[in-house]
Amino acid sequence: MTCESCGAEVRSLDTTCGSCGAALLTIPPVPATPPVPVTETWASQPPVTTKPSRLKPKATVLLTAIAVVVAIALAVALFVVNGTLATTRNELGTTSSQLSAANEQSQTLQQRVEILVDQVTGLQKQLRDSQAQAEDTRTSLEACQDAWTLAAGLNAGNATPAKVAEIQSKLASCFEGKIPPSLFG
Repeated sequence: MTCESCGAEVRSLDTTCGSCGAALLTIPPVPATPPVPVTETWASQPPVTTKPSRLKPKATVLLTAIAVVVAIALAVALFVVNGTLATTRNELGTTSSQLSAANEQSQTLQQRVEILVDQVTGLQKQLRDSQAQAEDTRTSLEACQDAWTLAAGLNAGNATPAKVAEIQSKLASCFEGKIPPSLFG
């Protein structure tokens, strides 16, 4: 009998090869049985031979080592992914909190802008009112100057009723109508 792995001669009762250490397949002796008649169906098919597949011990160790390395690599990758996922979740929570705070600040700033817009509108109205009042005051001062100029040009003898009425009108404009014209008459 020969070893299937290395081809060395081995004894029929050996379980491993003395040369390469491969496990040997031992086949127990088969008792003699009467011959089976061969029929056409059996004769047309080729005989079936099965050869058990045995790996060499070195190959088995190598495959086991590769499987262990792959398992360790997968475990490390899973650990890294879980750590990254936890970090990402923490960052998401922080970012969400920051976004909420920014939204609150935005709302507060929007309210402040609305208040400032209202204040600017009020100040613009005050400015328009002040400009109108300044224009009224300028017109009133011009009327006062005109009245004094007319009054200075009159002497006691040339004060006609028309000139007096004109002076009264200018004085009324001068005081913006606050002093009744009857005081000048």
